[in-house]
Amino acid sequence: RSDATFTDFLGDSYHMADNSELDSRYLNLLATWKNYKARMIVDQYKTTQRDEFGENLPAAVDVDFDSMFFEATAVYLARPGLSITPRVNYKKQEPWQESHADFFYRKEVERLTGNVTANWDPNDRTSIVGGVEYYEDRAEVDPATDPGDYFTNGKRNISYDNIAAFGQGMLKTPIGNLTLGIR
Repeated sequence: RSDATFTDFLGDSYHMADNSELDSRYLNLLATWKNYKARMIVDQYKTTQRDEFGENLPAAVDVDFDSMFFEATAVYLARPGLSITPRVNYKKQEPWQESHADFFYRKEVERLTGNVTANWDPNDRTSIVGGVEYYEDRAEVDPATDPGDYFTNGKRNISYDNIAAFGQGMLKTPIGNLTLGIR
């Protein structure tokens, strides 16, 4: 990424060539069939660095950021003007993966989301949208990670979840559109 010289706060310098590599891989797949759609994205961002928390390391170390995303949807036409769309999303990320003699850090986070949305257009002036969504977040710290980097609950894992309902109506008038929503 660079061939310049880097100097840390203590005055220690190193040449960045071969000490600041960047190797990224990206895959984006989409499959569709009739009213169904699925997408998967894999993003692997591999780097090397020597500047660790303000003080240079003796040699370059790997610091990686891996992500994977998946989404599947289907659109069901219940009747003219009414569609129902279920959706599921999955996200897994492993940011700041670092493993060397001086420092080990690895956390993994996941989110699973489910959603069902109904769209109803009873006429050409009125549109109503409503639905429900649920998600769960989970995260885990590798056992080799320093306990000081565990979660605020003092444990290696943590999870949260949420459910929400939503609705929106729109009415088109000659002077403008009127929209009302609730969550």
